[in-house]
Amino acid sequence: MTKLIKYEFKKSMFTKYVLIVATLVAQLVFMFGVLSEKDTSMTWGIVGLVLCAIVGTSFIGIESILTMHQDLNTKQSYMLFLTPRSTYQILGAKVLQNGLSLLIVGAIFGILAIADFSFMVIKLDGLEELLDFAQMMLKQINMEITITRQEVFLGLFGAISSWMNMITNGYLAIVISATFFAGRKFSGLISFLIYIVLVIAEGRILSLLPEMATVDATLALMIGVNVVMIIVIYFVTGWIMEKKLNV
Repeated sequence: MTKLIKYEFKKSMFTKYVLIVATLVAQLVFMFGVLSEKDTSMTWGIVGLVLCAIVGTSFIGIESILTMHQDLNTKQSYMLFLTPRSTYQILGAKVLQNGLSLLIVGAIFGILAIADFSFMVIKLDGLEELLDFAQMMLKQINMEITITRQEVFLGLFGAISSWMNMITNGYLAIVISATFFAGRKFSGLISFLIYIVLVIAEGRILSLLPEMATVDATLALMIGVNVVMIIVIYFVTGWIMEKKLNV
């Protein structure tokens, strides 16, 4: 299983290298702007970092789905399915690699954001005045915003579980298309339509969840439901690959 996860990491390393280089460039532009107190450079650096975080993290999941499509519809990873590993292990390696990548990349950008913000606060005295002004304005309009550490962690894991749920839906849509519509001219479009149907169906299920008394309870319930859906989709996808799919 470890070898399979390493193999999946190797297949996606080029994208990660591109993301690292782009992040380093944006970080250098940001630091130059702060040190030289040039608003334009600082702004472009922040924009670059935000784009790297959003686009880079999103593409990690999208690339995983695209790789799955290539594995099943081309000879790219034909030998992968000839190894003495079950389809559940192969699929599990893809899911785990994607989840670990999201956690690592998310943690890196989170730490980088905290470090950059702290650096900017220390370097630019005017920022503290700006924050004081913002707090004063919030108090004047009676907006009391309190976010606990627990809510931050639950929100983070909630976002990751939701994203992983979408990725596993993508795997299932591709496997269904490759199993029952193999060789069709519009198999890619069929995969996308199946994916949309799955997402809509899950959205309907989530809309039936009861309202919880607290934010923490709401986030915890959402995470629990997402985890259950991920597990169910994983086993359904693995079963189809094991019993119905011809690679």
